[in-house]
Amino acid sequence: MAVTDEIGPGLRKWQLATTLAQLRTSAGVDVGLVAARLGCSRARVNHLETGRNLPHKTDIIVLAEMYGVPDREDELIALWEAASAKGWWDSFRLPRETQKLIGLENDAIRIRCWTLEVVPGLGQTEDYARHLLVARHHPPEGAERGVRVRMERQRNLDRGQILTMVFSEAMLHRTAAMGDVGRGQLIHLIKMADRVNVQLRVVPFNMGAHWGMSGGFTLMDFPPDLLPTVAYRQGAAQSDLTDDTSSVALLEAMYAMNLESSLDQPSTVELIEGVLQGMGPAGSIDSEE
Repeated sequence: MAVTDEIGPGLRKWQLATTLAQLRTSAGVDVGLVAARLGCSRARVNHLETGRNLPHKTDIIVLAEMYGVPDREDELIALWEAASAKGWWDSFRLPRETQKLIGLENDAIRIRCWTLEVVPGLGQTEDYARHLLVARHHPPEGAERGVRVRMERQRNLDRGQILTMVFSEAMLHRTAAMGDVGRGQLIHLIKMADRVNVQLRVVPFNMGAHWGMSGGFTLMDFPPDLLPTVAYRQGAAQSDLTDDTSSVALLEAMYAMNLESSLDQPSTVELIEGVLQGMGPAGSIDSEE
């Protein structure tokens, strides 16, 4: 595994964690044995293998010997050094899971989003993001930090990252209900559709029941041979990242079925324009037909 500066620390941290887990499993070593050798708890070993925490350099040396791969020590240390670097997101004091998500997203070459009622962060305007964060009872300082983070994440699109957003028609009407903030957001979506690396697709109400009604999720694809597809599953109380093959395959199948049920991009833009027209003149929402 060649380690280069082109790949950020978020992806390298995930790679290191999954590599350590694979090496331990292949060597048939129990987590308890690893904890005893490192002089730590089983929980810490689990955290090292999920990317929650980074190991110490001395841990890498011990584990390479313990797993019977001393010849890979230099490779693992190089990976550890790359994973230990700071990403732009480190300065924002974000929760660990959010840091993991953004770190992976930063190096993804393609992002595929399915959402029910909320515009994905990569497609949000500043006003819309601020409106959501305030509605979720974030304090002013936290809300502004969240807005800055979302705007920074969108810089990936300027570097050519491919983004496909498939969403329920409900998202458009929920957004329209936000008045001028929603109007600006819907106009922004139409402008995004002009970008060659962005695709918008809506699943209209007349499709009836669909495969994505249980909740939104994001699929992140990476350069070949670096990492398999990672999914971010969003829940009301808890969200998580997973590269479990069966879980990712199920979400990819759900995504494909929703994409098949969606309108093409020109029709999607036409529908957004229709919702905008139904809002009436700027500054008000026209409730009359």
